Amino acid sequence: CYAVDDDTIQTGFLLYSYLNLPQAGFADDITYSATGNILVRRHFENSFQQLSLPSPCLINALLLPGKRIYMSAEGITRAYGMEIPIIPIEELPSFHEAPYITLISSQPKKERKRGTVLTVPTEQAIDTIMDVMHKSHII
Repeated sequence: CYAVDDDTIQTGFLLYSYLNLPQAGFADDITYSATGNILVRRHFENSFQQLSLPSPCLINALLLPGKRIYMSAEGITRAYGMEIPIIPIEELPSFHEAPYITLISSQPKKERKRGTVLTVPTEQAIDTIMDVMHKSHII
């Protein structure tokens, strides 16, 4: 579902606190470990993190900027027919006794090259930018 919270995934964080479950936001990749924990890679503006969470947990992900996902008619039809299990909160395990999440690693991203500032007339700047984009196979 899509929540109108300025793409800051606040709806997910509010849900986590209400259910008192371990959570990870900004998930980029999700896998299962051999121990049964869930491994989540988080992608931030200038770093990556990998977390290990016990199950059950809640994971929230943002779409990558500029990337859109559109459901197919078949997918929508299939979703309507799916059964969603409802587990009463009192049946969920308590997480008050142990830490929920283990930070496995945190790494900064590679520094990006500084851009070039053009101080030339507009037409010349456009020609230069178009030439760079063409040589870089962007266009």
